[in-house]
Amino acid sequence: MKITKVYQPADLRLRKIITKKREWKLPASFCNVREDYFTKSKKFPIFTVADGVTLIVEPGKEYPNPSGAGRAAKIFCQCAVKNLEKIYCDFEKKNLQEIFEKANREVEKYNAKVRKHNDQIVRQAYENEKNQNCRPL
Repeated sequence: MKITKVYQPADLRLRKIITKKREWKLPASFCNVREDYFTKSKKFPIFTVADGVTLIVEPGKEYPNPSGAGRAAKIFCQCAVKNLEKIYCDFEKKNLQEIFEKANREVEKYNAKVRKHNDQIVRQAYENEKNQNCRPL
């Protein structure tokens, strides 16, 4: 029997079976971009799993690889495990919300950094286009 690990991308045979059964039409260039993440503690019986958000991509555009959603899932998992390790011996159920909030704040910092970078790229492209259109003849 073949076992597929849940944290690894599905192989081509499995994707073909699922897409045929669900009558999906995928582009030939489709690939599995890792957007989910799994991590475990090396010290304690702690693990986290995050299901990254599948991005909506405009027709004709390529899916980003690596995906920002995958990076966010990784940040969340690593932060959650790190903070759970710190309080493992005194952990109570009520601590879970605090752990999730800390991990989400780390993802928020990442998103702000990416957004700022993308805004700079858009502004630069706008300036370049504006300068090209306003050249003297």
